[in-house]
Amino acid sequence: MMNTLYSDDDKTDEDDENSSKDTAAAALLGEGTYGKVYKGVLSNDQACAVKEVRLLYDKEFNEKKRHAFQPDSAHKLISFILAEIYVLKNLKHPNVIQFFGWKFSPQQLPIDQLCCINDVNDDDDDDKDEDTYEDFWNARIYLYFELMSCNLDDYIDEKGYKNINAKSIFTQICLGLEHVHSRGFFHRDLSCGNILVSKDTVKIADFGFANKYVPNKANDLYVTNLWYRAPEIFIGNSYYSQAVDIWALGCILHRLYTGLPFIQIEWDSTISALFAIFQKLGTPTKNSWLDFHSSYQIDPKIFPNWPLNSYCLVKDNQAVNDVLINHLLVCNPNKRDSIQSVLRRLTLF
Repeated sequence: MMNTLYSDDDKTDEDDENSSKDTAAAALLGEGTYGKVYKGVLSNDQACAVKEVRLLYDKEFNEKKRHAFQPDSAHKLISFILAEIYVLKNLKHPNVIQFFGWKFSPQQLPIDQLCCINDVNDDDDDDKDEDTYEDFWNARIYLYFELMSCNLDDYIDEKGYKNINAKSIFTQICLGLEHVHSRGFFHRDLSCGNILVSKDTVKIADFGFANKYVPNKANDLYVTNLWYRAPEIFIGNSYYSQAVDIWALGCILHRLYTGLPFIQIEWDSTISALFAIFQKLGTPTKNSWLDFHSSYQIDPKIFPNWPLNSYCLVKDNQAVNDVLINHLLVCNPNKRDSIQSVLRRLTLF
């Protein structure tokens, strides 16, 4: 029988609605790919971040996001959630967000009742009735994480990029990503918005698109924030690798040392994105990236012949600029550094 998480028989529907509205504004921390994030409390009174995922795909909500992720059914969304939980339970590192647990609720919980019950599992499915299946369409899954102060985007904007310890921040991100990759996963949604900061501590968060990396296996192309998306995904190569995280890492490094995104595009346009990338890095030749020239989705002839490796992305730090141009923001994924190589290059900064 499914566990009953909360019971408020004495409250009317109107009371519940008003209670949720009163507390939502104060508790809401932000909105992510899957839903909303609130400030909650664990059973030991420790503050935490609570990610609320509505199992029924909310088209109106997701159309407001720039993310290209648009699942066509609740089943696909659930598969992403289960993958996220699986990845999180296999990661434990000072620079990876701490995962406390999850629970299922047949309906949305009032904000003031967001207490953590770890790994609520139901093995007795025989007692479910029709009402349970109808309630599924209002059901939520709640994921519980440690609470951090802000994301890296907000941190840079508030402090100013010249007033932050960029090397320390980048080093911590690299150490966290090295742990993710060494455990056999890729994140697939690294961005400054998904890096969280509290005082001097930096942690990788939001593993909603993370999964086990299997070489030579086709993957979903609708991943990664547009500004951090690797070129191989833009040209439709679904057999991408952990190198997509290295590209995103380069975009983060660019933001840390310039205060600006590497590219800025407002629409999910492959051509616009590649134009923006090639203008800064040069147009790939057949020698530098053969897959681009053999792609059936893109005609290379539509792009001007911008010269390769002739641009300066970070004017006041030549060492960082060289690492970006030659090792991270490299269009050919096979020529990008591994995360272990990136860590070794940190001594150059």
